[in-house]
Amino acid sequence: MTPPGKQRSAPPDAGQLYARATAACARREYCRTDWLRKFTAGGLQRGEAEALVARLVEEGYVNETRYARAYVHDKVAFSRWGAAKIKQALRAKGLPADVVDEALRRTDTADYDRNLRDLLQSRLGRLGSADPRAARQKLLRLAAARGYTFGAALRVLNDLPLPAGDDESDWPDTCTDD
Repeated sequence: MTPPGKQRSAPPDAGQLYARATAACARREYCRTDWLRKFTAGGLQRGEAEALVARLVEEGYVNETRYARAYVHDKVAFSRWGAAKIKQALRAKGLPADVVDEALRRTDTADYDRNLRDLLQSRLGRLGSADPRAARQKLLRLAAARGYTFGAALRVLNDLPLPAGDDESDWPDTCTDD
């Protein structure tokens, strides 16, 4: 309900939405899917929204390669995600597989390994004196949930000082899934 003395403003038209989009694109990267969702939520029909997105792409405001690179950088540097989780998130946004793969290839694997090591070390400190097998399983599940491969997690875990257990001889030392 509109408060007394205030008039309800008309929904923004395509020109106003486009102006807002160009200003937002000057501040950060967006992909096509982001703008389609925002424009349709703003009241535009699907066809109008697609036309505005096409214009943003044509004028260079939206570039999916640039977006994918920025997304990968931010998720590795700040969220500390692994490649699998980043890839899934970008594919869910509708980015082409070749664009996603190229953006992921540009990231140094040492960054992933360092992030994984930091993640597992911090969690290991919170596990206390848990059963070594249970601790390893928890850490492997955590690594998988963050998008790291089993092989990478195992490689890092083998370098961490885990509590000694009685029957670790059946635990694999390596994996070939990387």
